Amino acid sequence: GRYCLQGPGTVFPRVKLMDQFGEEVNIYDFGGHGKLIVIEISAAWCSPCHKLASWLADNDPVVTQHKWWKKEYNIIKDLIAQEKIYFINILLEDIYKEPATLETLEDWYQIYSDENVPILADGDYHVRDWMRVSAYPTIIVLNEKMEIVQFSLRGWHDAFNFISHLDW
Repeated sequence: GRYCLQGPGTVFPRVKLMDQFGEEVNIYDFGGHGKLIVIEISAAWCSPCHKLASWLADNDPVVTQHKWWKKEYNIIKDLIAQEKIYFINILLEDIYKEPATLETLEDWYQIYSDENVPILADGDYHVRDWMRVSAYPTIIVLNEKMEIVQFSLRGWHDAFNFISHLDW
């Protein structure tokens, strides 16, 4: 029903979103490579989203110093750097809580540039509405077939626990 959340085995929708360079990106281009696809749904006004992006792009330890951070999560950064997983940031809104635009992506990329983390805009809210996002960040893990294998409704704990406990 319209109130049910997406669950394991659900196939991610085929969407094309704009990236930080103004290029159209088909999300399915990340599938079929034998890697997990980690999608962070975020907003430019979201403080935890900034902390996570700062850790990924600049190794800022602020997010890792919270009591709920687990040292096992540190593998996520390594897996991204070693290109063993895809990590994609889909920004939904700008700092004013308006739909994300190219300017939103450019601003975010200027602060948190990481060649291994594409930044995409869901300004039409297709992904947001499909996922029924209720908090930021929301993280979803897909397999290479674009099927959900883990979904963190609030934060990154479920997704990061899942990834960090895999046999790499």
